[in-house]
Amino acid sequence: MEFLAKQKPAIVPMFNDRDSELNDPITSMMDFFKDFLTQTEKIGLPKSSIVLDPGIGYSRNSLSHEDLDKLNAYRDLSQFDCPLLVAISHKSFMSKEIPNCDSLELTLLSELRMVQNGGRVLRVHDIKETQDMLNIFYRTIK
Repeated sequence: MEFLAKQKPAIVPMFNDRDSELNDPITSMMDFFKDFLTQTEKIGLPKSSIVLDPGIGYSRNSLSHEDLDKLNAYRDLSQFDCPLLVAISHKSFMSKEIPNCDSLELTLLSELRMVQNGGRVLRVHDIKETQDMLNIFYRTIK
């Protein structure tokens, strides 16, 4: 925190519960970000320079249902008033849930859902396809 207080950088804190034994990963994630933002507020780091990353793909034991729970928690994460990172492009947990579906289709559907729920920063592999999807989405929500 001392370094952050001096430098005031833009940061992307990620919740990583891969090696933990949390009873409720979503509550733990919410507590993690709440505590982190309390600390950064004390040192004067503006929320506008913080992008929250729920750590999709870094769930305990790589369990797909925990990643799906994190996807469903984006609306809850919006309460922190920070941009939310959507980094789900071609994640393997999706093919575990729906094994006969194309990775690109699952990625685009999931990204769209995350944008609808507050995701604002997308890390993608399929730039053109994602841009096309977002263009259609934003043109239809008028």
